Amino acid sequence: MENYVITRAHAMYTKLLPKNVIEGLAAARSLSDIATLLMPTEYGKKLVRGKELTESELIQAFLDVFEDRVTILMQGSEGYLKEFIEAYFDKYVIDVISSIIKHKLTDTPIELKKLYIPFAERYKFVKDLIAVKKIEEIRDILKGTPFELSSEIIDELKRTKNPLILDCFYKKRYYKNLLSKINKMPREDREIVRRIILTYVDVDNIFFAIAPFVYGYSKDIAKRCFIEPQYRVPLNVLMQVINAKSEKQIRDALEEYRFVVKRILEKNETLAEIEKYRYVKRNVLKQLLPAFISPTYLFCYITLAEFEFMDLRFIVYATRYTIPAAEKIAHLITII
Repeated sequence: MENYVITRAHAMYTKLLPKNVIEGLAAARSLSDIATLLMPTEYGKKLVRGKELTESELIQAFLDVFEDRVTILMQGSEGYLKEFIEAYFDKYVIDVISSIIKHKLTDTPIELKKLYIPFAERYKFVKDLIAVKKIEEIRDILKGTPFELSSEIIDELKRTKNPLILDCFYKKRYYKNLLSKINKMPREDREIVRRIILTYVDVDNIFFAIAPFVYGYSKDIAKRCFIEPQYRVPLNVLMQVINAKSEKQIRDALEEYRFVVKRILEKNETLAEIEKYRYVKRNVLKQLLPAFISPTYLFCYITLAEFEFMDLRFIVYATRYTIPAAEKIAHLITII
């Protein structure tokens, strides 16, 4: 079964969009142009020919293809592989839950007409969160789910209105669960996949460490947020950063992640995320050949398919708002 699903991942890899197609899509001037360019690809099966497609219809098509790809692999997987894939995708619903709660804390409107997240049907309770008036009601809706919040967390959020508390709580829980699934993998695969996931941990810890300098958040709360285990940025370096007096000190301490750090210091969290994904992509591409016949290849493929989905979603959004092609490309993960 394992060899079968890895073979399927190899076949599906050939259907990922090449760089020149992504560049062509970024250069498109209308949603119709994007649809036309995608018709000969796997996405064409999800698009209606001769119809003026909307932003939401295009994004839904991208999501459908991505879900189809992952579903094929999940159906062919069992045991630790299936558990890992399911745990990996919890991050999407965590992002949505966190966003809703942050809006409730700041009493700002939420524009969430449709959940463009993989396997949203698994998280039907999320839509109920949008309608609540009080944050205590969120705790009641989440009770009994893997995303349950304690009364202590709710009280601290209401008292401090510090978003780090929520990010810290959910990210620690997410990585603990995901790493427990990775620990069930064969040793060689476990080490490779673990290193890639810990890259995400590093970047989250970097943000927690820099947040007091950039946003004036409490250092004490930021210190509590550090996720374990660390990888390339150990605790002593994080403490050095959290107590830094200048941008130079921060940059010098975090040279390995300099592109991400630059964007965080600029308060550009969107580009910081993109730089994080680009960093991960470079590491994933290095593993494709060595992991040719191992479960690691499955994870590498899912990661690349995920980045393609993210890029296509952004291209549609940017095209609708007539963002120039050069700026679109600057926000893409797959063009590096």
